[in-house]
Amino acid sequence: MSSNIIRFIPLQKENLFQRIFNIRPKQNAFVEVNNLFAAKSVFEISPDAISEIANRYKIDVYKKFSDQLKKIYADYVKFCLNDHVANTEDLHLLKHLRELLLLNEKEVSEIYHQLASEIYKKEYNEAIADGRMDTNDDKSLKFLQENLLLPDNLKNKIDNECRTLFVNNYYTKIVSDQRLSPDEINEFDAIAKSLNAKVVLDDTSRELYNKFKLYWNIENGVIPAFAVDLNLQKNEVCYYKAYTSFYEQRTVTKRINYGGPSLSIKIMRGLYYRTGSYKVNKVQEEQLVMLDKGYVYLTNKRLLFVGEKKNSTLRLNRILAFTPYSNGLEIVKDSGRNPFYLMESDIDLFAMILSRVLKDDNG
Repeated sequence: MSSNIIRFIPLQKENLFQRIFNIRPKQNAFVEVNNLFAAKSVFEISPDAISEIANRYKIDVYKKFSDQLKKIYADYVKFCLNDHVANTEDLHLLKHLRELLLLNEKEVSEIYHQLASEIYKKEYNEAIADGRMDTNDDKSLKFLQENLLLPDNLKNKIDNECRTLFVNNYYTKIVSDQRLSPDEINEFDAIAKSLNAKVVLDDTSRELYNKFKLYWNIENGVIPAFAVDLNLQKNEVCYYKAYTSFYEQRTVTKRINYGGPSLSIKIMRGLYYRTGSYKVNKVQEEQLVMLDKGYVYLTNKRLLFVGEKKNSTLRLNRILAFTPYSNGLEIVKDSGRNPFYLMESDIDLFAMILSRVLKDDNG
């Protein structure tokens, strides 16, 4: 086997103190061991050669440089598994290397299985890149597992982690726009079935899943309608109902009494300016005033409010625009005061359905 698996490292130069007292840099002990493997094949290196280096530096290289020696072993494992096959020659070499470096079975097993797992994981991810796992893929991966001498427990662990991650990533991708189309749902189900991945959604995720399906349907499909206890017109259907507080803009007069700091500033002889006015002023401003409470209904023809005090109707063709807020929705009409519906939840649905019915009404 080629000896260029390990790269040659130059010796560390001695500092002034080390030169005066003829002290070798301890790091050079490992450097010399490393360079043995850079210059020779594994079978050309004897334990005595490593011991001679340790004795010259008066250091236990196996203990002092344990991590570095494991790195040398890992480099040989990578080389042996480069063709994705651990043959008899490879295993013989790795056994001899383990004995040279005085590594125990647990250490070399962890190194080997980590590197073999990385190879298998890469191939597995490539196999499921299209979201499908067919019989040929399964056979190829099984063959790879056998060639890598990868235990079943590790193979099964990698399989489960990879397919779960793939399904989760795909789900995250399709819900990133907060919409779920029938095609996306069908593909998601097909991927989960092909990869034999069990999809479990918690209550919050399931609620969002259903909401995103509804969002897509509101914008692209048939809006779900439901029966209401109202006298609807012919061919009129109700799409939305919610309890709300009904507001409108009103002009309010405020009485303002400004009692600021009292400080006289002389402007000219006989004239003073006093900061702070004690005069009562009237200021008029627009603000929202609650007029009623009740239920708002949105149909394919109009917006209705059934309140505790009175009812009102607004046809869709009178709505010029609307603005959703975190706590409600304002309607901009062609004339008159604009109503504001204060709500605790589902404002997003109200806005989406209103947008759709206005689009259909104008179309």
